[in-house]
Amino acid sequence: MAGDNFTRLTLDTLALCSMNFRFNSYYHDNLYPFINATNDFLVESGNRFPRPAIANHVILRQATNRFWSDIQTMRETAQAVVRSRKEDAGSARKDLLSAMLDGVDPKTGGKLSDDSIIDNLITFLIAGHETTSGMLSFAFYQLIKHPGAYRRAQKEVDDLVGTGPIRAEHMNKLPYLSAVLRETLRLSPTIPIIALRARKDDVIGGKYAISKDQIVLAFLAKTHLDPRVFGETASEFDPERMLDANFERRNKEFPDNWNAALFCGWLTSLEGSELDGLSYAVYGCGHHDWTQTFHRVPKLVDTTIRARGGSRICDLGLSDAAQGEMFADFEQWEYDVFWPAMKVKYGAAETAHGEATHGEGQLASALSVHFSAPRSSTLRQDVREAAVVSAKTLTGPRGSPKRHLEIQMPDGMAYQAGDYLAVLPVNPKESIDRALRRFQLARDAYITIKANRQTTLPTNSSVPVYDLLGYYVELAQPATKRGILALHEAAKDDAAKQQLQALAGPLYTSEAATKRVSILDLLHRFPSVDLPFSSFLALLPPMRGRQYSISSSPLWDAQRTTLTYWNRQHVGVASSYLASLAPGDKMRVSVRLSYAAFHLPSDVDKTPIVCICAGTGIAPFRGFMQERAAQMAAGRNLAPALLFFGCRGPSSDDLYRDELDKWQAMGAVEVRRAYSRVNFGDGNGSVVGEACRCRYVDDRLWHDRADLMELWDRGAKVFVCGSRGIGERVKKVFVKMLSLERQDHIPGDAGPGPGSSQEQRALKLFESIRNQRYATDVFD
Repeated sequence: MAGDNFTRLTLDTLALCSMNFRFNSYYHDNLYPFINATNDFLVESGNRFPRPAIANHVILRQATNRFWSDIQTMRETAQAVVRSRKEDAGSARKDLLSAMLDGVDPKTGGKLSDDSIIDNLITFLIAGHETTSGMLSFAFYQLIKHPGAYRRAQKEVDDLVGTGPIRAEHMNKLPYLSAVLRETLRLSPTIPIIALRARKDDVIGGKYAISKDQIVLAFLAKTHLDPRVFGETASEFDPERMLDANFERRNKEFPDNWNAALFCGWLTSLEGSELDGLSYAVYGCGHHDWTQTFHRVPKLVDTTIRARGGSRICDLGLSDAAQGEMFADFEQWEYDVFWPAMKVKYGAAETAHGEATHGEGQLASALSVHFSAPRSSTLRQDVREAAVVSAKTLTGPRGSPKRHLEIQMPDGMAYQAGDYLAVLPVNPKESIDRALRRFQLARDAYITIKANRQTTLPTNSSVPVYDLLGYYVELAQPATKRGILALHEAAKDDAAKQQLQALAGPLYTSEAATKRVSILDLLHRFPSVDLPFSSFLALLPPMRGRQYSISSSPLWDAQRTTLTYWNRQHVGVASSYLASLAPGDKMRVSVRLSYAAFHLPSDVDKTPIVCICAGTGIAPFRGFMQERAAQMAAGRNLAPALLFFGCRGPSSDDLYRDELDKWQAMGAVEVRRAYSRVNFGDGNGSVVGEACRCRYVDDRLWHDRADLMELWDRGAKVFVCGSRGIGERVKKVFVKMLSLERQDHIPGDAGPGPGSSQEQRALKLFESIRNQRYATDVFD
């Protein structure tokens, strides 16, 4: 468990410091899905190395399916990070992510593409958290085994930091702690082994015979245990040897860049045809500001291997880091140069990644299809079947449509108030019909798909094409740049080609991504695009589930849940799907746990709660109050509960008014409302008094701050649910209240300087109780 906790710590720290993104790993019972996906991906990557290709694609399909699913999970996580930052348009934060998003090349004016940013984030998150968490685990193991070293490390921190917070400037003033970490890495490197495969029968070091294709493990953990370097105590834990002076002295024993230097030295020392028969390709990166060494190493490697008998697969690829598009450059070289050359050399019809080769163009697909007429039905199996009990609209004729859905859960599927229900939706009928018309397919047509790479589509069986388009692919997902370029290649007239080229380039963000233009939208906009149906399927992402806060309590009915959602007509699949359901309809669902902090306190008789929301953000709090009402009906004494709720007005979308009035009458909750669309000057005294002339929920919070602070002093937990904008406004009000209303509760700083003002100290106090006494659930 200690290892898991260090994994949580490093992932959360890395994401927060470099991307200002909170994984909140400590508030889940299970590790964040990105971590599990990363671990499984790394293990499977290692396992795939010695296997023949047929084992990965045919024999071990389950492992291969999981492998690609893990990759998708990692990409979705990185996409969520990028999406979160883009939605926070007003953020002035300067960090790694802002540099990647906002950085502009001073010469070309170019910026990193979203795909490049996502690739970098995945690499950064994996490389940053995995090895660091392993190092911390080993370090604490060593410190526990060596109490003297533990006490010295602890004293160093205590003497420097005292009882105050650890600051960035402290980091370079902890020499003994740095030595502990260096010594830990020496004894327990976090990458202890690499696997190699013998290219031919050989004898290593004149002693060890190995045969061709035999796997050899290079045990790197032993490379820093040489007594000739570290003395007779080389196998013992001794941080003293890694203090700065000793560490710098030992570093001088190694030449600069010796991983690279030794390789180049070995390569240039060859004199004959030692590399005869070796097939190779080289891609190099550099920065033109370093003029004397710019691309020198990749060019040296390329020419030297060829001079010593190597067979060049394709031309050398080069990228200039100053242009800011290294990953995009590599991808272009990979698709335009490397894989076509691999096809010519080895006769492969498909690339290792299952993508189209240059000769076949962007339109080529790993899918071949034919249609037939028999009828059958295939549904996804990753979620379980539930049934709709009732569906109704909660809002009046003038209100924005908000709806309520009651669902009979599958047997054995349990939940808590505050949890989520993941719903696997179905594409709207209108979207399916658009696709059928575009490709001139009959509604009762059947399709059989064969694929020689991993796919989420149903293969090797005849399924209705209507079901395929409804259940398995996202028809409304915004088109990617690569997808638009595929359409560009298939376009038959110059005007369409030019427009699609612009959409994939400078106009992508404003005219495609922001407006959520799908592949299907573009096919209707550009009828000259001649795209095969198989290529259309290959361009669509798989259908994914959507999470909704459960708006009921199992104390009301353990076998039923309710959802409260906003039927936004202009937004894609999920809300439209839910709005189409009627009593008796079947749906596919699963329960997803919310953050541990976003549940009612266990000591309901002692800990008050304050719930703050607007619109459909009331969903989890309806479940909370329903649970409290059931507890009170069973004779339990409850601490007070305040619910601050913002909506348009009493006649439009004052959601669950009758229920809340009943629960308020029995003492389960006290509701404080704000009405954004009410004319408080119209003489309606009851409405004016009820909302206290407050238009927004943050206004009502400030108006009733004395009551809120009274409960806060009694140990109340605060819950916030709503849009990101509401979350930020509530946070500002809460920090302001702490600053002005409870000055005596805010500890002072050790001295003057940044962070010493009352408001800044209130902000620090707020951050220290976030996800402990202040839990949020914000959504887009």
